[in-house]
Amino acid sequence: MSQSSSGIDNVPSQDPHFLELLKETAIHALKAKRNHVSLACWSGGNELTDRDGRPATYEDENISLLKSLVEQYDPMRYFLPTSASGPSEFLLADRPGMNEDVHGPWKYAGPEEHYRLFNESDSLLHSEFGVDGCCSVQSMKRFLPEKDLAVTSVLDNLVWRHQGEWWDTLERSKLMFGEMADLEQLAAASQWVQAEGLRYALEANRRRKYRNSGSIVWQFNEPWPNVSCTSLVDYYGIPKLAYYGVRNAYRNTLLSLKYEKLIFRRGETFTASCYAHNSGKERSIEWEAECFDLNGRFLWNKRGSAKMEAQSAIKVADFTMRIEEAIPEIFAVRLKWDEAESNIYLFSTREESYFQPLLEVEKPDLDWSLADQTLLMETNTLINRYVVRNIGSVVALYVRPGWTEESSSVPGCAHYTVLLPGESRVFEVPERLDKSDPSSAAAQIKFMAWNDSFTTKPKSGGLK
Repeated sequence: MSQSSSGIDNVPSQDPHFLELLKETAIHALKAKRNHVSLACWSGGNELTDRDGRPATYEDENISLLKSLVEQYDPMRYFLPTSASGPSEFLLADRPGMNEDVHGPWKYAGPEEHYRLFNESDSLLHSEFGVDGCCSVQSMKRFLPEKDLAVTSVLDNLVWRHQGEWWDTLERSKLMFGEMADLEQLAAASQWVQAEGLRYALEANRRRKYRNSGSIVWQFNEPWPNVSCTSLVDYYGIPKLAYYGVRNAYRNTLLSLKYEKLIFRRGETFTASCYAHNSGKERSIEWEAECFDLNGRFLWNKRGSAKMEAQSAIKVADFTMRIEEAIPEIFAVRLKWDEAESNIYLFSTREESYFQPLLEVEKPDLDWSLADQTLLMETNTLINRYVVRNIGSVVALYVRPGWTEESSSVPGCAHYTVLLPGESRVFEVPERLDKSDPSSAAAQIKFMAWNDSFTTKPKSGGLK
């Protein structure tokens, strides 16, 4: 229901006139929404509490009224007094049994604490949480004055504070990546941490299938332009890296990696476990796990098969690797299944500025050709199928299609694919046609990697 503390008053109003208006509004909402295909349950409102700061209960007069209306107008659905309904309002891993319906955190907790929190969580419903991340520099240029298009923080810049209070990520980015050379690096580092933090939280909850009933990310988009925010898609409709991380984490079939931290120092042992998730019918998969460095040099490779029950999450393998001197500063683990599907995780062995090599790695070299096109007449949509190859000597991270004249993403089936040297992937890029010449779309497309600063040049030529 449309009650929210919004930082003003967490206690639901008991005013008789307000309760009459609430009743009228609630009845209208119940009648309008009770047949909605995506409606799971009702709640009295967002983060409502009693006067002692505990989540509101059915004993509250306001909440009791709403509960009776739900029982009258939509009796088959569950009604929660508030979200989060507790007993603890916020996720506290050190208070097991109190995290039935919880909110938070909304920040990345760090390269070790973040993973402890979600590995130990016993939440039954994680009904709101998030991680903040910067929007793209392209978007910043649309609303920030030129003088403010520089590496800064909400503490030092009032314009940034106005456009992103609470969601400063500069210090976090410097901890993880070192000093930021420019705004492009800050945006890239900030978005990488946001994607990593959200992806891990969702996958950790999915690994507890039937002990966790759901995860609700705050938030999908935003109502006005923010330099940084917990949104997955910015005000101008441009997805952040986290959008694709979250989308992948929700796939029906998924391989995920459970680990204790991102930083493994010399002399320690890297340990991780691979889980298979199946939100469909019973099936079997052939899986492969690869560990490699930023040049695509393999450190180890493992294969196996798994029979997955319908609607299940099972552990299929454990991995270990001693972090000797020969292990590179950055190493990746890629989980593969169903041929083209994969999930990649990055780790560091550095003592500080853990992932700085990602910002300094040699630029990859991508080559692409338009393999074929299909015109869907009913929607006037052209499906362009490109074969994208990594012809360089370094790993191409998070490859995506974009427009030649700008760095914005375009819709595609294989966004943010990681390509090792010599690997290729087919991208399907749909585009609505506004011109009579369908080949004009192909001339505008380029493919970019996260670690190439969008400098890769397309090869000449058309259909092959």
